[in-house]
Amino acid sequence: MELEGRSALVTGASQGIGESIALALARRGMRVYAGVRSVDDGERLAAAAGTITAVRLDICEPSDVKAAAARIEAEVGAAGLDVLVNNAGALTLAPIEHVTLDELRHLFEVNVLGQVAVIQATLPLLRQAGGRIVNIGSDAAKFTLPLGGPYGASKAAFDIIGVALRREVREQGVTVVAFQPGSVTTRLWDRILADLRAGRSTWSDHPSYRGFAAGVTAVAARGRHKGQSPDAVAAAVLRLVAMRRPPVLQRMGWDARVRSLTIDLLPTRMVDNMIIKRLTARDTGSV
Repeated sequence: MELEGRSALVTGASQGIGESIALALARRGMRVYAGVRSVDDGERLAAAAGTITAVRLDICEPSDVKAAAARIEAEVGAAGLDVLVNNAGALTLAPIEHVTLDELRHLFEVNVLGQVAVIQATLPLLRQAGGRIVNIGSDAAKFTLPLGGPYGASKAAFDIIGVALRREVREQGVTVVAFQPGSVTTRLWDRILADLRAGRSTWSDHPSYRGFAAGVTAVAARGRHKGQSPDAVAAAVLRLVAMRRPPVLQRMGWDARVRSLTIDLLPTRMVDNMIIKRLTARDTGSV
């Protein structure tokens, strides 16, 4: 796909991966609508690249989704929308016994329902352009650690929706790509790590989950330190957008690939034993 002069909507563009994707697409000459939740974030992005238009977009607010789609439609006209990058997301770590239903609802509101709302609002414009949807997912949908069930479940649900969508719209000229980066060094992990280390969750010092909390903290810290940069992820998304015929699923990073192969090749009970042993080991640096 020739990107110069084309249009794209990137959700969750206020910071991290979304911000990097919006800037990468804009620097290739695309007219980018960056979904943000604050005026300051929008002004910063618009100042960084002249072809970025910030739009107020909380994907869980129907009025925001409707207004953003209407604005894009008014500005792109009959050309339609060429690219939608579904990047907005939320993350919560908690054991199934202790995750609150409100926390679970929030994860599904953001990681599933909000994504679907954006797709529904923009699909007519994507159809007009013969456009492309890139869904930013996670290998946590397949390789789920203890404490990661709520998050992994929401990502798995959206993965399945993406598969169905891909098959439903292919003959309409719309391409759907699932992209799963491994660990990424974003500020989101800073908050998660701070909460785990400070024991702010009511369950974090529970004898049944203390080992898992320590193990997952070690995994998260290593990912925060050695993970891919948001700019590297953005470069990979840019390639997926530009490809004439992109793969239906693209994983990035050795960690995402290894975890996927582990699930595919090893017996389930062996995987369970391996994860439990490593997360609860005294030397969590070996996780």
